[in-house]
Amino acid sequence: MAGRLLDDKRFGLIKIKNFQEDTVEQFRKTLMGFESGGNRVEGLILDLRNNPGGLLDQAVALCDFFLSRGVIVKTVGARGEMLENERAQPGDGGEEIPLVVIVNENSASASEIVAGTLQNNDRALVIGNRSFSKGSVQTVFDLKDGSALKLTIAKYLTAKDYSVQSKGINPDVGLIPVTVP
Repeated sequence: MAGRLLDDKRFGLIKIKNFQEDTVEQFRKTLMGFESGGNRVEGLILDLRNNPGGLLDQAVALCDFFLSRGVIVKTVGARGEMLENERAQPGDGGEEIPLVVIVNENSASASEIVAGTLQNNDRALVIGNRSFSKGSVQTVFDLKDGSALKLTIAKYLTAKDYSVQSKGINPDVGLIPVTVP
């Protein structure tokens, strides 16, 4: 994870490379570091470009930091049955920070859950390019011959029952790569 204050010291930029066991702890430390020099962060840019995902519980905790209520993610089984329903709780401290999330075609899985949840809860402006489109839960079965079988057993839904699988997260503002000589 990398973070820095932008030139005016009012806005922070935090790049999350993937969701590991300590992602939310590192995120909080980075944010506190921004404000330790007497700065008051007036807005935050969360860069999830090229983030392949990782641990769902860390993505849920990060969303909860920014949300006071609402659905973060639902896990729905193959027959449409609800397996899990993660909801935000108030009081994490980030509910009022203006937020922009950047995604691209390599933002996948847990990073798509974060971007989609914050977007669908009207909590963040998402900019960039359509994300990768991985919103499935898979399990691997090792077979006796040394091969393995990977089965999709469920799918993730963000707020408003949006399925990331095969659709990705469509940004509110798209970016077109341009080279200026």
